Amino acid sequence: MADRLALIIANSDFNDPKLCRLKTPGRDAEALAEVLGDSDIGDFDVTLLVDAEEREIRRKIARLYHRRKRSDLLLLYYSGHGIRDAHGDLYLATRDTEMDIAGATALSASFVREQLDKSASQRKVVVLDCCHSGAFAKAGLGDSVGTEDAFAGSGYGRVILTASDALELSWEGDEKPTSDLCNFGKNENGTTPVATYSPQGDSPYGLVDMAGNVWELALCIDGRPGLSVLRGGSWDDDPYILCSSGKRLLFGPEVKNDIGFRCARGRNVTRILRLLWRIFVS
Repeated sequence: MADRLALIIANSDFNDPKLCRLKTPGRDAEALAEVLGDSDIGDFDVTLLVDAEEREIRRKIARLYHRRKRSDLLLLYYSGHGIRDAHGDLYLATRDTEMDIAGATALSASFVREQLDKSASQRKVVVLDCCHSGAFAKAGLGDSVGTEDAFAGSGYGRVILTASDALELSWEGDEKPTSDLCNFGKNENGTTPVATYSPQGDSPYGLVDMAGNVWELALCIDGRPGLSVLRGGSWDDDPYILCSSGKRLLFGPEVKNDIGFRCARGRNVTRILRLLWRIFVS
C-alpha cells in the first residue's frame, strides 16, 4: 500500500536581523497541516516544523525521501525567505541562517534537488512559498532564475509549485501596500524620484522601488520578438497589481511614463544595452 507523507516547513522568525520577520508562514503551515492530515481530505501522515534550524530541517527532508516506494506520494512544503548568495545559488532560510554565510547556514536548493533525484518515489510534490527579491543579485535583466528552475532536477513524476519567481517582491498575506511605502493608485499623479519611499519601502534585501512608480521591464520571452513581461505595477495602478502575481505583457515597442527598467551598479552595461535594443528596436 502506498504511503502519503507530507513535510511542512514554516519559518517566520530568524536570528539574523538581516532577515525580516514574516507574519503568515506559521499560520499558513498549521492550516495546511490540518487539511492534509484530515483523513476525509488529504489523509497524509504530516510532519510540521515551525521555526526550526537548518540541521533539523535537513534531516527531516532526507528522511522524507529515503527508502520510499515508487507509489508513495511525497509532499514537501516550505514557507519563508528564499535567498540567493553572491554566486546566484538558491537557499531556503531557516531560523539560524546567517545571510553573510548562507552557503553554510541555510538549506540549499541543490540538497533538496539531490534528495528528489535519488528518491524512488514517482509521485513527488514540492510547494515553495517564498520571495525572490535576492535573485536580482544574480540575474541580469532578462535572465530567468526562478525557483522552479533551481529545483527542476533530473527525475520524473514531480510537480513544482511556486508562489513567486525571480525579480519579484510581494506583500505578505492580506497586507496591502500603503502610500508611505510606494507610489501607486495615482497618489502622486505621476512618477516620483528613485528612493522617494526608501528606506520604509525597501525590500528585505535593501532593494529600492521594487513595486509601484513604473512597471519594470523584467523578462524577454524567447522566440517571441517584441514580447516582454512587465512586473511591479506603476503609479497609475490599483494595489492588487503590485502583488507578485501581478504582471503585464508588452507587445512590441511602447514608450509611456509608467514603464521603465532598473539600473544596478556592477551590472554589465553592454548586456543591458543589448536587451533594450532587442525589445525596442529588433
